[in-house]
Amino acid sequence: LAAGVALASDYRGAEDATLCMFGDGATNQGTFGETMNLAALWSLPIVFMVINNQFGMGTALERHSAVTDLSKKAAGFGVPGARCNGMDVLDTHACVSEALEKARSDRTPQLVEAVTYRYRGHSMADPEEYRTKQEVEEWRQSDPIATFSSRATGEGELSEEDLKRLDDAAMATVDEAVEFADGSPFPELASLYDDIYVMGNQVAETWFSVDQRSPDAHRGEREREAGDVAHELAEAGAAYAESDDARSARSMDRVEGDQAGEGEGEPAADDRDQAGGGD
Repeated sequence: LAAGVALASDYRGAEDATLCMFGDGATNQGTFGETMNLAALWSLPIVFMVINNQFGMGTALERHSAVTDLSKKAAGFGVPGARCNGMDVLDTHACVSEALEKARSDRTPQLVEAVTYRYRGHSMADPEEYRTKQEVEEWRQSDPIATFSSRATGEGELSEEDLKRLDDAAMATVDEAVEFADGSPFPELASLYDDIYVMGNQVAETWFSVDQRSPDAHRGEREREAGDVAHELAEAGAAYAESDDARSARSMDRVEGDQAGEGEGEPAADDRDQAGGGD
């Protein structure tokens, strides 16, 4: 999806750059390499940001990735990488800003690894038996919210009242989002395929438009027709299998197979005689 957004920026001639964030475990998936290759091949303005929180679900980084410096994982595709302290707000901001600037100006993909930590389990059902409480507490000493808040107040940029106001505002935003989600109706089933496909004359004549038949949608191309068309094709295939033409074709295949089998057996009598005469 992110590569598609970056491609759209190039297509429109915009100065945008796309920022795509994902976890360390995702770097082991095939889509990671495929997307890196495509982004480099097409020179897409995109920054891939790996949030390395040390665990892929319940598996430690050194147990799920042969390369633990994830900033190097895209080097084979020609995508340069950088590493930042994901527990440091300012270091992360500087590193990502530099990568975004390169993506915008050079129109090339970049990879950033933010080394951070996950305090809680992967889910409510995660017993967290793969690490110790001491390890978690050690990482908590570098909590980015706490350390940045302390730095901001220490340098006189923010007061304690400012911090409380910001914290209250953030909590209110989350509460409003939860309330909105809980109070919203479920979407209509008919909207399942909305904004999934581009059909017919929605596609402009571009380098990636390969269907030159007509600008209109063709039979079976509308997503809601796909099921009916597939059913019709299945019925047509079943009907053909029972037709005289199909039976004749199968009979001919069997005859040809039998003839081929006869040719692979012992040599004919004349051949044996000739072979014996040669001795």
